[in-house]
Amino acid sequence: MKQLSMVVVFCFSLVLANPFFQNLVEAQGHGFTCGCPHCSGKGNFSGDSTGGSNQFTLNGRWASTAVSGGGLQQGDATTITWRLVDDGTTITGRGGSNMINMMDTIFNVSAVDRASTDYTQRVWFNLFDDSFNRFSELSGLSYQYEAADDGSVVTPGSNFGVQSVRADVRIGGVSQDGPGSVLAFNWFPQGGDMVFDTDDINNYGNPANNYRFLRNVIMHEHGHGVGLGHIESDSDSFLMEPFINTSFDGPQIDTIRAINHYYGDKFEKNGGNDTQALATNLGNLADDSDQILIGEDARPEADGGVRTVAATDIDFVSIDSNTDTDFYEFSIAEDAIVDILLTPGGGSYQQTVQGGGGGGTPFNSTAVSDLSLALFDDTGSLIQSIDATGAGSAELLDDIALNSGNYFIRIQGTSTNVQLYELQINGQFFSSIPEPGTAGVVALIGLGLLARRRRR
Repeated sequence: MKQLSMVVVFCFSLVLANPFFQNLVEAQGHGFTCGCPHCSGKGNFSGDSTGGSNQFTLNGRWASTAVSGGGLQQGDATTITWRLVDDGTTITGRGGSNMINMMDTIFNVSAVDRASTDYTQRVWFNLFDDSFNRFSELSGLSYQYEAADDGSVVTPGSNFGVQSVRADVRIGGVSQDGPGSVLAFNWFPQGGDMVFDTDDINNYGNPANNYRFLRNVIMHEHGHGVGLGHIESDSDSFLMEPFINTSFDGPQIDTIRAINHYYGDKFEKNGGNDTQALATNLGNLADDSDQILIGEDARPEADGGVRTVAATDIDFVSIDSNTDTDFYEFSIAEDAIVDILLTPGGGSYQQTVQGGGGGGTPFNSTAVSDLSLALFDDTGSLIQSIDATGAGSAELLDDIALNSGNYFIRIQGTSTNVQLYELQINGQFFSSIPEPGTAGVVALIGLGLLARRRRR
């Protein structure tokens, strides 16, 4: 079986005392169909992990990075710099890196082009860039490629990222154990460096699905690099399992939940949307056919299970904990009756830490946090709020009569854990309502009075 070993960043003394990075926890087989080069392209990752009740495995997020600085905490958006190290750069305990040569060989890079150390111009660079950008599409993580590298040793516990000196995450490769067995290893934050087994050139050169084998290894390893440990699941296939799996592309629901918990959702970037003044603008409702909808890619399957996340799915939003607040702004072009629906998302799945077997009682990630919903006018005055249901159930503000203008929605949750959600806004404009008869006028006036009472 093909293994990917992961070195635990908090075991500095153990790592430094064991330069050959012995696996700290051996991967446990749990019944997946094998697919390595000898049996259809699947292998396993091995490493250390810690448990918890979040149904993802956390090992500590970045507390500081070269761009974002220090003092970073749970839920804070974070920018990570990364860099491909030059061949010959020492990987502690392993000798000089030769990953660039491996990639150039796979893609038949000419001798002239190989002479350049501007790896952003390599034909294969986008496979790494796209893998990091995938994490950015799904969370509050952002990435910058660091042009500089001082050639210092790739090692845990030192040589941290410094702008214009070296990246937070440095990537290299060495010959490890011949073809088969270990694929790569990675350190947890405050490390994050990634090292490939360059003996596995044939695996990484598999072009199927835009080199999905290589990209899933990059994304799995970088999952460790942002603080995620191994998990096992009997119900679904997930990126952070200790088995390389090419039946899906990149992070799945559990990984998306984990990085949202650690780094917030994509709207936490550039100052976030925790206050009305920083509200994310969702646009305008101009007529009855308009609908505002965000978060729909977290919608569970009809049976309540999680669905496979496609590489094109980017619409995920969340409350990362009970300290998070999300504000959204929208406008309506004319007077209307508006409905606002807040629905928790995620789905149910089985999951344990590595070695736990992957089974047990299904975890319902749709019912983690009791969400509340509130509507404000542009002065900050509360129009209406609701928290009528519990965790796992939708909240609805319906039939609210609003004048044309700008309005703000606030979403909060009660759990220290993360909750994905979907937000939907619909309106029916008064100008589109047919002219009523006398009875209809009475009914419409009654509806308006009811809406005004709700707004007090």
